[in-house]
Amino acid sequence: MLVYEWEPILVIDYKKHGDSIIERLLEITEKVPQLRKAARKVIWKSQAKLDRKFQEMKIQKFQKGDLVWYFDKPAAMWHDTKFQPKWKGPYQISAVFDKRAYRLILDEKELRSTVNGNLLKPYHDKSIWELIIIV
Repeated sequence: MLVYEWEPILVIDYKKHGDSIIERLLEITEKVPQLRKAARKVIWKSQAKLDRKFQEMKIQKFQKGDLVWYFDKPAAMWHDTKFQPKWKGPYQISAVFDKRAYRLILDEKELRSTVNGNLLKPYHDKSIWELIIIV
């Protein structure tokens, strides 16, 4: 049967690596330890690279009373909120816990759950900004 004027060749028909499928399977299984060693080396390299990146990352720590923006992750995941603002606030930090967990207040109402510091960024009041024109 011709497919686009080419005769299809199966792996079984291709005799480049040996005379039989058994010989080809033996050849492949002999390479498995080398492939595992190479894969392990690549994994170690990528993990070391990730460790360096996270060590270089500046961790923002907030104090009680700071104003912050809160990233609304559930709303950001829906496609129908594409053009809606993802950051809400400004929230005020009412309590600081271990491992960068914070309790937030908005309009004298406290959020029910604590918030991870990864979902917060500092709030800067734009009303005090000055316009600078550079010519």
